Amino acid sequence: MQPHHHNDSVIRIPEDHPILGMGAMRRMVMHHPRAKFDEENLLKLLRSSYCLSLDEKLNILRRISGMNQTQVDGLLRLLVNEHEKFEFIADEFPEDVAELVERRMKEITVAVERRVLLNN
Repeated sequence: MQPHHHNDSVIRIPEDHPILGMGAMRRMVMHHPRAKFDEENLLKLLRSSYCLSLDEKLNILRRISGMNQTQVDGLLRLLVNEHEKFEFIADEFPEDVAELVERRMKEITVAVERRVLLNN
């Protein structure tokens, strides 16, 4: 049984986001010959991670094709565990979680702005 994404993440990223949109991310994990997993679930967990920076998320996406089953299963467990812990933390420390979410969203906004500048 594979760990599954919880839909109540505070980090909300549009589906058509140029970096963390599902289509953009899906293209990065199309090839993973050494592991079988639910790509959609992994992407949802990864894109809504609180702990990982944008660079860390993109690094993981780039490495998935070389991961074996044990590594992917471990990554899924870690991401699910993070989401479960943050559900508790969000109730106990809402201001701290809001600050972290704001920081992550700014990181993503800056990356998109930088990408637009580089493409013009």
